[in-house]
Amino acid sequence: MHQPRAFAHWPLSAFEHYMLADDRVDYAMTCHVRYWFSGVFERAAFVEALRRTLARHPLMQARVAGPVRLGRLRSLRWVAEPAGRMPFISWKSAAAPIEAPPGGMRSDLTKDIGLRLWVRETAAETTMLWQFHHSVCDGAGFFAFTEDLLAAYGDLVGAGPLPARAIDPGLLALRDDLGLSRRDAWRRVGKDLRRALKFFRVLPVPLLAPRAGARTTATPDLTAVVRATLGEAEVAALARAAKAGGATLNDALMSGLFRALDAWNQRQDPGGRRRWIRVAMPTDLRLPGEEAMSAANVVSMVFLDRRAEALDEPAALLAGIAAETRTIKHDRMGITLVRVVRALGRVWGGLTLFMRAPLCSATAVLTNLGRPFARSPLLRGGRLAAGGVELVGLETLPPLRKRTRVAVSVNSYGGSMRLTMRYDTTVYGAAQAEEILALYLAQLRRDLT
Repeated sequence: MHQPRAFAHWPLSAFEHYMLADDRVDYAMTCHVRYWFSGVFERAAFVEALRRTLARHPLMQARVAGPVRLGRLRSLRWVAEPAGRMPFISWKSAAAPIEAPPGGMRSDLTKDIGLRLWVRETAAETTMLWQFHHSVCDGAGFFAFTEDLLAAYGDLVGAGPLPARAIDPGLLALRDDLGLSRRDAWRRVGKDLRRALKFFRVLPVPLLAPRAGARTTATPDLTAVVRATLGEAEVAALARAAKAGGATLNDALMSGLFRALDAWNQRQDPGGRRRWIRVAMPTDLRLPGEEAMSAANVVSMVFLDRRAEALDEPAALLAGIAAETRTIKHDRMGITLVRVVRALGRVWGGLTLFMRAPLCSATAVLTNLGRPFARSPLLRGGRLAAGGVELVGLETLPPLRKRTRVAVSVNSYGGSMRLTMRYDTTVYGAAQAEEILALYLAQLRRDLT
């Protein structure tokens, strides 16, 4: 096991800085994960399990020191909170609403740790809503944290010792390592520059606001979502159709989203087909040998652009997306954004000024987390189980930006695929959000025939 260095020696990674610079009071850079369990937790044992788990995932228990707004990357550092520092926890009956912690729903990492939890329970079921700052953790990291927590809980209530994945906090020192030699870094400069220039050259549009009738809110509701489920047979059929076209299931999900966004925009403005639509997609940057890393954010973003008028041929669209995603994976194109962020982060306030530019960086976000617990040692009959509780369902909610008005998260668990769409409640009401999601489902089901 690696010996972790002291927090005083841990500057923020480039992508952690990127997430922090993009954090706003109204559009907080926070993620939510909702878990549905059968069974109820013993509260004292759960809190103790959480305390032990946090010790193995130190970024979940840290805050940021340094001038965040105008700071350079190397001036910002993680600071360990006192041992045993616990996050905000609200534990109530199922009927209780989700209330904001003192200071509001937004996590200010300069003052507090980036983890919060709301537990709502009946006599037989438990729902958990977790919130974590995206500088602290990504989806894969949070799922590792979840497994570790459930294993610790099972041990404490007498169900263990349970098998658990290996966790090595010392690997956090490598979370900003791109795995490039000096020669490799120089050889890909041209490729990264071309991709960066393409990003700045294309100006995508936000998803259009409804023409009328939306019941909106004055400020964004960070927990507002609409959701849908595809059954196992539908997912298998979609995967077969994608494979027949030389593509992956993720490519098919991307193709369907492009067409759904265009269909919505056409309903609002039938004459605007010359617009560019951009979908942002997270990409994992973890290297081989880093699977045991404690919870952290080790992803980047890539961006796929299509002009709306080029979306009328589904087969050609899918083939083009498949070719592009193969290149993204082969060339590790997520590195491009990290290198741009590093360059901006060398200038006082450079990254913050860039993130505050009044431009749309992406029309939508699509994050496919796949089968997050497919290899978990805690699986029993296809579901996570420990200490008398069983995880029966989950959903993930990625953050929104001011002009990125919808974010779709996909995960597969328990034999079905859940699609969860977070939407900007200052632009869309629940009815319009349901309509957008219905357009997406219609496009995906069209691909099954």
